[in-house]
This record gives sequence, C-alpha cells and structure tokens, in this order.
Amino acid sequence: MQYRSLTGGTSASVAIVPGAAPGWVRLIRAGNVFTGGWSKDGVTWTTLGSTTVSMTSTVFVGLAVTSHNATTTADGVFDDVVIAQQP
Repeated sequence: MQYRSLTGGTSASVAIVPGAAPGWVRLIRAGNVFTGGWSKDGVTWTTLGSTTVSMTSTVFVGLAVTSHNATTTADGVFDDVVIAQQP
C-alpha cells in the first residue's frame, strides 16, 4: 500500500505484501485515515495497514500499476471497480 502525504511528494509504503493476480484490493477512508485491504477471494480480507493523509472532502480517485523498475513496463487489468460513499 503506497501513498504520498503531499501533492507531488515522495511515495511511502504502509505495507508490502507478496501476492499474485487475481486479487481484490480496497481502500477505506474515514476522515483523513486511509486503510488498505487485500483479498484473494473478495470475501475474506486482510488489513494491510492505515495511514493518515490530510485531504479535503472532495478527492479524485484513480488506479495505478507499477513494475517498481524504471526500465520495465507493467500492465494491469481492473474490473468490478466500485466507488462507494457510506452514510
């Protein structure tokens, strides 16, 4: 689970978890606390960790893929993407 605490800042990691596709990921925001999770089946979830990042109430959401190697490209396929706001 990677994040940047400042716009354009350096990336930091909350957790590094080995795994292979396919898999499910989720990100839950409660105020300024972001908690990431991982699941192999979409039913049983493992919490990766949490971090606090100050943000406004309105944010842009996107999905990213990285090879973590500047000379190697990476491909990613995303499906069943859901963005939900809980009351």
